[in-house]
Amino acid sequence: MTATTEDDDEPMTESTASRGSAGACDDLPDGDSARPGFAACREAAHRVRAAPGGRRAVGALRPRGVSWVIRDRAPLAVLLYLAGREGRLVWQGPGGFALLEPPAARTELWRGARFGGLRLVLLRWLDRRWGAVVFGVPPFLVLLVAFALLPFPAMHASILVMVMVALVYTVGVLLVQLVWQVFFGRTHSIGERADSAELAELWSVRLFHQEQPHRIDELTTQTRVRLHRLIAAGVRQPVADRGAQMGPVRLATALAVARAGVTGDEALAWLDRLGDRVLHGPDGGHVLWSLGARPEDLLAFPERTVPFVRFFLVSVVGVVLGLVYLLMGQEREACAPDRCGTAADSYGRALTWTAYQLVWDTAPGIEPVSRTAVVFGWTSSAVLPSVMLVTLAAFTFHTRDLARQRRHRIETRRQSMGTSRVLIVTVADVERDAVLDALESHTGREIEPDFDAPIPVFDVGLVGGARLFVVQAAQGSTNAAGVPAVTGDAIRHLEPHYALITGICYGLRPDPQQLGDVLISEKIHDLDHGKLVDSEKTRDLEHGKPIDGDRRVHERLRGEYVVTSPMLLSAARAAQRSWSRKSTVRVSAGLMLSWGKLLNSATTVRELVDRHPDAIGGDMEGAAFYAAARSAGVESILIKSICDWGADKTDDHQVPAARNAAEFVLHLVLRGAFARTPAERRSG
Repeated sequence: MTATTEDDDEPMTESTASRGSAGACDDLPDGDSARPGFAACREAAHRVRAAPGGRRAVGALRPRGVSWVIRDRAPLAVLLYLAGREGRLVWQGPGGFALLEPPAARTELWRGARFGGLRLVLLRWLDRRWGAVVFGVPPFLVLLVAFALLPFPAMHASILVMVMVALVYTVGVLLVQLVWQVFFGRTHSIGERADSAELAELWSVRLFHQEQPHRIDELTTQTRVRLHRLIAAGVRQPVADRGAQMGPVRLATALAVARAGVTGDEALAWLDRLGDRVLHGPDGGHVLWSLGARPEDLLAFPERTVPFVRFFLVSVVGVVLGLVYLLMGQEREACAPDRCGTAADSYGRALTWTAYQLVWDTAPGIEPVSRTAVVFGWTSSAVLPSVMLVTLAAFTFHTRDLARQRRHRIETRRQSMGTSRVLIVTVADVERDAVLDALESHTGREIEPDFDAPIPVFDVGLVGGARLFVVQAAQGSTNAAGVPAVTGDAIRHLEPHYALITGICYGLRPDPQQLGDVLISEKIHDLDHGKLVDSEKTRDLEHGKPIDGDRRVHERLRGEYVVTSPMLLSAARAAQRSWSRKSTVRVSAGLMLSWGKLLNSATTVRELVDRHPDAIGGDMEGAAFYAAARSAGVESILIKSICDWGADKTDDHQVPAARNAAEFVLHLVLRGAFARTPAERRSG
């Protein structure tokens, strides 16, 4: 759901200014108080590690990569310094701060990347490529030094040792990566992958550290304000670049707090109480602060490992060619001043001998004479197994990566057509409670309303492949909080693909029908729109004037017959078969009457049946609901259950009737009736 917050345009107050970084100006990054120096960041990193949950928090922020040996991100002090310069660090001091991270799937959509010069560009690059730097830079530097020493014969033994060290380091890391992924790699469940997809679209608090419990609430407030300022700045800047201005920015997102990144138990308990729901995971999961998020479940994948393998193969070739040159020099020295007939004293002979050594064979006519050749021959025999193992690891990871990409393309194609969103409208309290009770029973969690939206909205989340939203309207079509107004506001705010109204109604056929039967609208006839005229019997035919004392009024109905969504009607009819296997409640479809008057008259019911022999039931809100949905182009339908016969009303059957309607709606959702958007269903 969406949430409206406009606090970024509020005037600053002393209490706000006292909150440090949260009280800074809208232009990010903030003042010096939110931009600690590197020394302060080192102190903060030290205090985090000393906290009870500090090492766990640092491990969650800097996870180990696919090799398990190397971490994926830069050291904590560097991360804090970079975040401070980008405005993502909510800073109260080394003993209290929160680290915000942009959505992993949309890092380009926030303004922080616009700040800073070459230093910040290098720090960002270092953070993104830390694993590659730690993997590739040490052996590269060693090899660089070794090649620089080649012209000095006295250093050849040291060069050989350095080359061996670089080779062992590279092969060792890749072999550990292979073993770890094959034997200890964890396969995530479908639910965890779905949670990860949702988290990829959300801003997150990756580190929350506060040593003073009485300031936890203050830091929480500052974090919310900072998030709004970051997003508002990113939205306003493109508008300003085009010479325009915009007013208050309405926030429509959620904030995910990594539970593993909270360093104190008191802070974790506080944040859990503030959260709306929890996404579980192997690292403790995330607490969601619902600010109106409507994620699209985009997937994010780690970088491919093939570049590492390419680097390894290029390095091996370079090392071998360099060592061949070294071998040639040693052979010439061993044969001086005379020339040895079998020595590898030319580059071609040394390269030929090395090629045979790589496949554990002896080169014909070439017999090296130096001690270096003995060591080099032993080293060369280990190169081919190393290359084979690394190639196996590369093939394994590349195959997995192709599978991930295939799933990603399928998911992207599905998401490109939009996530299906369903609006469920209720009126009476008993109708609202029945719907929420049925959904809570299925999801296993409590559903609370969001009051930041223009109307209170119950965000149910993903059920049956669709995202469900429940709203409640007041009775009456002219009421400011009535069905037309609430439905229209909800449609504009939530942009649903489907809308349905559910609850209780009255039946018109007591003989074939029973209390509790579920009725589905094929058509809806509006009874409110009509024309009142005098009956012809009350007119003086000669003078054309009404006759006093014998005046009767006749109503000519002018309300239209509207057809509900054929797409939803066919889905509801198709679901009746599976519904009949699990429930004895009957479901029927037909003409529904909509009249803004509360009906409690047997005489009026008989008149309705006489005038509308095809009608199966009636309610007070159906026509107004359909008008609001139709004007917005939303597929809509009415699903209600009989609680009375329009006369001698009691409340005895309202609860079971509302429950029956809610259960049938949930049945439709779980059968996948709303899992695909209308565009997807039409395109096949």
